[in-house]
Amino acid sequence: MTEALTKYISGHSDVLMGSITVASEQLFNALKATMGRAGIGVSPDDASLVLRGMETLGVRMKHAHDGATAMINWFRGHPAVERVLYPALPSSPGHEFWKRDFLGASGVFSVELVPEALPHVPEALNTLETFAIGASWGGTRSLVAPMPVKSNRSATTWSGQDLLLRFSVGLESHDDLMADLEKMLAQIQARIDDERFGKENIRQSML
Repeated sequence: MTEALTKYISGHSDVLMGSITVASEQLFNALKATMGRAGIGVSPDDASLVLRGMETLGVRMKHAHDGATAMINWFRGHPAVERVLYPALPSSPGHEFWKRDFLGASGVFSVELVPEALPHVPEALNTLETFAIGASWGGTRSLVAPMPVKSNRSATTWSGQDLLLRFSVGLESHDDLMADLEKMLAQIQARIDDERFGKENIRQSML
């Protein structure tokens, strides 16, 4: 099993490290020898940073999960949102594997917007003050990243919108994060409504 210790385990976006866990001592010895010949090692300072992060892992994960749950529930009721992808949701693909293998969930989830919202995403992202724009996760900062899925997927077929918004909830106040999201989607919804109103006016004028 491989684990990205860079993410939630270290938790502070200040170390680059991963781990490999195996059940066989023979395989462990082979991996250790290969890494040694390749010059792959871990510094004492990096190891200490990961050990530091492990001490607060449970507290950070709970805060991220609680925030993600509140935001997901809000997103699911918004008219500009098509669906939310989060393994802990029964409606999400792969939920049965999450239920089989995990006892909890993290603060990472993706939002698929309605087609009318997509042209307005870049400008709406500029309204964010607490969320930063970035593609990582597991650190102290909350992040959002526009992710083009359909155009980059090759192993399987993607049937949803090409653009998803991937969110990672950090350690900021949940109220501050919710205020950010409300402002962002309010701008998107206002632009959708303006476009619909304009089209309706054009249709009425042609009657």
